[in-house]
Amino acid sequence: MKKIVLFFILIIAFATSYSQVTTRFISLNPDSSFKEIPFYSVDVIDARTNKENIGYVFKGIGNKRIPAQFEDGFLPHLNKFFTTILPKEDAKIGLILIIRKLSITDHTNAQYSYSDCQIEIEFAKKIEDKLYSLGIFDTQLIGNTNRNLHSKRIEEGVFHCLRKLNRTNWHIT
Repeated sequence: MKKIVLFFILIIAFATSYSQVTTRFISLNPDSSFKEIPFYSVDVIDARTNKENIGYVFKGIGNKRIPAQFEDGFLPHLNKFFTTILPKEDAKIGLILIIRKLSITDHTNAQYSYSDCQIEIEFAKKIEDKLYSLGIFDTQLIGNTNRNLHSKRIEEGVFHCLRKLNRTNWHIT
């Protein structure tokens, strides 16, 4: 009996110490670049209304909601990400990416739980110190709440926005 009580005390102590984590850090690690897209990222601008975090995710058995952040900060992480997927090349045009919305949120109800990723990006071209908008593109992805899929869902949402821009005649303007 003492062993069982001791076991439960250890489980509770471990769960309490583990639950002290207050932020989930997300890292975007793309597998490849988008060579067929005829532009590269000159700069990323954070135009989100809520700049505290990139959303809230569940943690642990009790589904505690904790804020999610990029590992090395929002702008440094996204600049590195876009430089990787949209490498600078001589034949490509430099664009500025204005992030209007980037959020992930875990939801739950009586039957199931799911994760929601919303992204809205404005693409702009800089001509003589003025920004000219080429369009605003958004996407929303919904899937399961597996914590390992948050970064993949963000990457997929960004790729959706890139493809939407690429299907327009933006380079003619």
